[in-house]
Amino acid sequence: MPRLRFDYGHDGLETDLPTGTQVLSMEETAGLADIEIKLADAIKRPIGGRPLADLAKGCETACVVIADITRPVPNALILPPILSTIEEAGVPRDGITILIGTGLHRPNEGEELIQLVGAQIADQYHVVNHLARERDTLVHLGETSGGAPIWIDRIYTEADLKIATSLIEPHLMA
Repeated sequence: MPRLRFDYGHDGLETDLPTGTQVLSMEETAGLADIEIKLADAIKRPIGGRPLADLAKGCETACVVIADITRPVPNALILPPILSTIEEAGVPRDGITILIGTGLHRPNEGEELIQLVGAQIADQYHVVNHLARERDTLVHLGETSGGAPIWIDRIYTEADLKIATSLIEPHLMA
């Protein structure tokens, strides 16, 4: 009986397949080489926009939105060049908030938070969870054309510089 291993969670998942099952697989593709250099270059020379340092000049506060632990975004890898760029542009560290975009998921805390952003960032920056169910943390911006209310996190709306990071992935629920 053939055995198949799936990349699933942290440890993977193995399963036995019925005899005669045909397994199709793709060739592995190489990951991006020199990712730190590519990130720095994208921040300095973005496609279709101004460099992050230019956007940050003159700002006193910044909010960097990141995906929560349920999304496979390498936040600990992409945050350092973003944070250093906005600090070098003059935004004080105590004016920077990293906002975890939890949506309606539970907050990310403790070891999960360290896994999400890295120990150094968790220790040196103000990292907070978006709390969608707590109205006092939100600002009402109006309604959509269909009448749905628009509520946005107050920290984000009040920041001089607003940065959102994310990923594009197929999603079964969307």
